[in-house]
Amino acid sequence: MCVCVFFLDCLDIVPDFITMGKSMGNGFPVAALMTRREITQKFDMHGIEYFNTYGGNPASCRAAIAVLDVIEKEQLAENARTVGEYLLKKLKAIGEKYNIIGDVRGRGFFIGAEIVRNPTTREPGIEEAKEIKYKYEKSSFCF
Repeated sequence: MCVCVFFLDCLDIVPDFITMGKSMGNGFPVAALMTRREITQKFDMHGIEYFNTYGGNPASCRAAIAVLDVIEKEQLAENARTVGEYLLKKLKAIGEKYNIIGDVRGRGFFIGAEIVRNPTTREPGIEEAKEIKYKYEKSSFCF
């Protein structure tokens, strides 16, 4: 089974660049730019050798490698797919029960639920969404 690490993998899209950061270093300041070899070779041809913010800080780089090791060792991409499918299934079941939910879609943990005021016209339920958010914040439910 193929696990899509990037959502683009599932869409069969080949971007020029993918930027990554934030959680990549688990709190350490680190980011990455991923691209294809033919693009990086053009930088070499024009003498551009260095362009980044953090300058390859060894501690941050080691933290990022450790994060990638854990993702691979603990099969977290596969886990996100499995748990995401379960969550999507449960949210769709809730959507069938309550007509305030117009649609539920997504992949992995990238999931969205459309809140509507009217299921026929699909008028956005802005106030309803605010109420759901307010009740969630006041509850002891942790998501």
